[in-house]
Amino acid sequence: KVYRVDPTSTPELVQVELEHLTSEDHTLVGDYARVRSCAPDLERGSKVPLDLGGFQLELTTCYPSSTVVPGVDGTYLHVTPPATPAADDGKFAEVMMYHHMNVIHDYFKDVHGLTDRDQPLDALTNVQAHVSLCNEWAMIANAAFIPEGGLDQLGIELDLDIEGDAIIFSGTNKKNFSFDGAVIYHEYTHAMLGATRLNAAFVDEQGINNLPGALNEAYADYFAGTITEASGVGNYALNDLEGFAICGFELSAGGSAGRDMEVTKTCPIDLTAEVHADSEIFSSALWQIRKDLGKVDADRVILSGVLTLVNVSDFTLASNATIDAAEELLGPEAKAKVEKAFVDRGLIGCDRVLPVEDEEISAFAKK
Repeated sequence: KVYRVDPTSTPELVQVELEHLTSEDHTLVGDYARVRSCAPDLERGSKVPLDLGGFQLELTTCYPSSTVVPGVDGTYLHVTPPATPAADDGKFAEVMMYHHMNVIHDYFKDVHGLTDRDQPLDALTNVQAHVSLCNEWAMIANAAFIPEGGLDQLGIELDLDIEGDAIIFSGTNKKNFSFDGAVIYHEYTHAMLGATRLNAAFVDEQGINNLPGALNEAYADYFAGTITEASGVGNYALNDLEGFAICGFELSAGGSAGRDMEVTKTCPIDLTAEVHADSEIFSSALWQIRKDLGKVDADRVILSGVLTLVNVSDFTLASNATIDAAEELLGPEAKAKVEKAFVDRGLIGCDRVLPVEDEEISAFAKK
C-alpha cells in the first residue's frame, strides 16, 4: 500500500504491485532500485568529528539497513504509514521509495526508450545524524541526488554503503520526505537526465552562470509533474515546514518551498541566482507547452530537447533545442506554440546582468 502521490494530494492508500524485485531475502532490491532506510545506530554509524572554529562537535551518522520483508501471506500489505512521526521505523518509507522509483524508471524506459538507469540505483530514506552536544538524532529537511563520489567532496568520512550514484532522503521531525512521490520522481529525474548534463556552473561574459543547474531543476519538476498530472511539486514534503533546530539552536525558520509550474515567472525580472527559484521561470514554460500540445507530444518534445543539452547550456540554448524538437517531431504549428511559451517568459536571449538606469545607484556604484 502506498500513497499514489503523497499524504496531502492523495491521502487514500492504494494497493500496488512492487515490480522488478530480485532479492532472495525479499528486501527491496530489484533490477532498478536498491532501497534501504538509515537507522539510528550509535554503534555502527560513522563518527564524524567537526571543528567549528575551535568548537568541537561529534556527529554519528545513521546506519543503512533493509527492514522491509513480506508478511506471513507473502505480501507487503502489512506495511502502512506510521501512526506518529516518532513511530516511523522507515519501513513504509522504503515501500514508497521502491514503488515510485520503479514507476518513473518504467516511464522513461517503456514510454521513451531510455535505458540509462537499467541497473539498481541506491536510495536511502530516513537519513539522520546523532548530535553529541545534546544527545539527539536530527533529520535534515532535504532530498537529493548524489552522483558517484559526491559524498567524498564533503571532506569527511561517511560509510553509507552506497554503490555509485544515489538518491538520499531525510525530512523533519514531522514529515518524512520519502512519503512524497513527486519528490522521488524529481530526484530520480536528476539521476536519469541530469547526471551527465546540466550539472555544473560556468563562467561567461556576465560572470558565473548557474543556469544549467536551474534547467536541471526545471526538467526534474516537469517530469515529476507530468507523471503525477499536477503542476505542483513538493505539496507535502516542501510546504508547511516547521523551523529547523538542532540542540535548541534554530537554523531555519521553516515555511513553504513547494513549487507550482502554473505560476508564470519571467526572465530577467524573476532571476535570483538560486537554482530552484530560477528553475520556475523555465518550468512554467514547459508546463505551458504541455497544456498547448498535450501530455504525450509535450513529453516527447521536451525530452528530445533536453537530451541534446550539455553542462554549459543556458535558457536560450534549452529553449531553442525544444523549439527545434517541436518542429522536427510535430511540425510548424507546434513549433510556433513552443516558441511563444519561451518568448512570453523572456527565456530567449535573457541577460543576467542589466545596466543600472537609476542615476543615484549608478553614482554610488562608480564610487
